[in-house]
Amino acid sequence: MRLHEDERRLNAALDAVDKVIEQTGKFELVRVGDLPPQPPRWIIRDVLEEESLAMVFGDSGVGKSFLAVSMACCIATGTNWHGHEVKKGMVVYIAGEGYDSIGRRMSAWCTKFCVELTEAPLRISKHPAVLSEPRSLNAVSEAIRQAEMEDGEVPRLVIIDTLARNFGPKDENSTKDMQEFITAVDVLRQRHGCTVLIVHHTGHSEKERARGAIALKGALDAEYLLSEHSGRLLFKSTKMKDGPCPLPMSMKLVPVKLPLVDESEVTATSAVLVAMPNEIGGRKCE
Repeated sequence: MRLHEDERRLNAALDAVDKVIEQTGKFELVRVGDLPPQPPRWIIRDVLEEESLAMVFGDSGVGKSFLAVSMACCIATGTNWHGHEVKKGMVVYIAGEGYDSIGRRMSAWCTKFCVELTEAPLRISKHPAVLSEPRSLNAVSEAIRQAEMEDGEVPRLVIIDTLARNFGPKDENSTKDMQEFITAVDVLRQRHGCTVLIVHHTGHSEKERARGAIALKGALDAEYLLSEHSGRLLFKSTKMKDGPCPLPMSMKLVPVKLPLVDESEVTATSAVLVAMPNEIGGRKCE
């Protein structure tokens, strides 16, 4: 029975690869002389490259989603990300949970940095997606295509927050299950020509690595750890596939009052990540 299930999953992954080949044409080989080296194309300079697969991971509650929200808002509005130049474009945020809270976090970002998001090409899902299932993957892709037609552009960045909430009823520790997820994300990335940023958790006992099968790290172009140090947060590169790791950045969460009140007339609050002068040997940020 288990063998049949493994075969079904493998066939689903192969079907996804076949769809990429169908869309991009036949399998081709080119001479190295026809493939000149290209400089990096950044969507966040020194942090995220175009059409790459990246991940930020950290403990539960450390602020990973606040970090992802700040990247989404900066790219969608063309606002520098803590001193790093960005390339403006559409962002798709696949929210696994907390749809309302993400809206408040984006409102807090607007309030703190005096930047309006109303007309920005930033789309948020209302529920998670089981990305390793072909039907769900195709539904996500179709929703992105609809957004592309409406906004007249393809996404620069797709954020998956979190891996666990968009992984489905499978085992993160299984190499086969994780490879299916990676294949699905690659299909999404190649189909839409975008960067994909995965938000993930640390291991239960190993706080310096992400939870689950090691196949995930092997597939990444860039990986970052967000961790707490003496009341501040450290954003540190743990993998940069084709270049030097950027210097770490020191940050903190700053509370922000929102122009909202609850049913008891109490003012709603949220928070934003603000970069601090780096006292841990990294870049001095704005």
